[in-house]
Amino acid sequence: MKVIDSFCFPLLSRNEQSLLDEPPADLDRLRTSIALKRYFCLFGRDIRSCEPFLMAVSQTPKAGALGLIPSKLSPNDPWWDYQSQFSGFVLHPYLQDLSELQGLQQCISAGIIAGRPVFVSTAIGSQKMYRIFPLKVAHAVAQLLSSPVVLAHAGGAQVLEALLIADANPHVYLETSFSLHYWQGSSVENDLAFAIKKLGAHRCLYGSDAPFCSEHEALEAHVNFFNKHNFSDSCVNSIMHENAQQLMG
Repeated sequence: MKVIDSFCFPLLSRNEQSLLDEPPADLDRLRTSIALKRYFCLFGRDIRSCEPFLMAVSQTPKAGALGLIPSKLSPNDPWWDYQSQFSGFVLHPYLQDLSELQGLQQCISAGIIAGRPVFVSTAIGSQKMYRIFPLKVAHAVAQLLSSPVVLAHAGGAQVLEALLIADANPHVYLETSFSLHYWQGSSVENDLAFAIKKLGAHRCLYGSDAPFCSEHEALEAHVNFFNKHNFSDSCVNSIMHENAQQLMG
């Protein structure tokens, strides 16, 4: 099975705080992968510390980078100098405490999105879950953009709401990382199967969320899911690599 991993992290441990505070691990120190290509999310507050990683990514066809869009950007922020190296962008409502989209609006005004996808983390659940609403953020992003918007984690426990956002906006996609593995065996898993079939496999992407979910665990969960819910080979190929290939170029 061909695989493109649309959502993973350049970390050696499952430490969420390190997403913001530590530079990415060296590319050659990360676990080897069966994926044809992996798109690594760069969440570091100090974008300059990501420069060696971005240079390594630029030298291999097996990796790409998704850059976190800061909540606010000053004209002299060094982030502007690095954004051209990203294959796409990410917003994380919980980690960034997003109540407004000033940073994204600045990017739109500067014309730098330019068709590149914007991933919005939409897993539901944290100590902020009744203060920050990821799907509301995702809906607002979809209204601002005409370029692809990807709902990372497919809305998690609120996958049916994520489906409705995607169904109303043809440029919105669902992405399976974390949620498919976490919710396997639950009613959410059944809802995720319904959502993918309702929306169409051509609007869904595979992600592992590694290292928070190991690649092995992620792939095993997906294979079991596809078999259990009777997905055709063509649907599996679309989700696991073809859609990402088309979306990210």
